[in-house]
Amino acid sequence: MTELEIKAYVDDREALIKRLNEIAVYKGHVTREDSYYRKEGVKTYPLRIRKETENGECKILLTYKRKKIRKGKDNVDIEVNDEKECVLSSSDVLEAFFEDNKVDLYLKKEKIVDDWEYKGHIEALGDYTATLELCKIPNLGDFLEIEILSNENNENILKNVHKELERLLEISGIPKSRIENRSYAQLLKG
Repeated sequence: MTELEIKAYVDDREALIKRLNEIAVYKGHVTREDSYYRKEGVKTYPLRIRKETENGECKILLTYKRKKIRKGKDNVDIEVNDEKECVLSSSDVLEAFFEDNKVDLYLKKEKIVDDWEYKGHIEALGDYTATLELCKIPNLGDFLEIEILSNENNENILKNVHKELERLLEISGIPKSRIENRSYAQLLKG
C-alpha cells in the first residue's frame, strides 16, 4: 500500500473544523505517542513504535516506513510512503532488542488528532477515501494532514493524486503557501 500525504499549517483551528464538518464526515479523536528509532550512524529514522489511544483503548503499532518526497510545482511536495505496519501486544521486547543492538531512540512526538473522512473519485484512481487529520503537535502547533492510500504506485496515479491532495487542501480553506514539506521530526529537532 502506498500512502500519499500532504500537510499544512493551520492558522484558524475553529474555521477549519467548521469547514471539515461541511465537506467530510467526522470519525473521532485519537492521541498518538510516537517513538522513532534509528541505527547508530544512520541519518534516517524509519522505525516507529506508536501508542495510539482512542476511546480509552490503547493499541501499539510498529511501523517501518520507506519515505520519498515527490517534488511538485510551486514548491508543493507530497510524501510517498511505502509503509509496513503490525500490531504489537507490548513494545517491551522490541525496545530491549533495540537497546541491545544500538538502535537508538531518536525522537518522541505526541500528536493529538481529530479525523475526518472524505469520499471522492479521480479518473486515474477511481473511488477513493481521503483521511483529513487536524493534528495538534505540542511545540509546533496545528496542522492539517491529508492522506490518500493507493494499491498502485505508477507515475500517472501519483500525478493525479498529487493534484487531488492540492484540491482537497484548497477546499479545506488552506492556501498552498501554508504547506510544510519538512517532517515533524525535522521541525522538532530544528
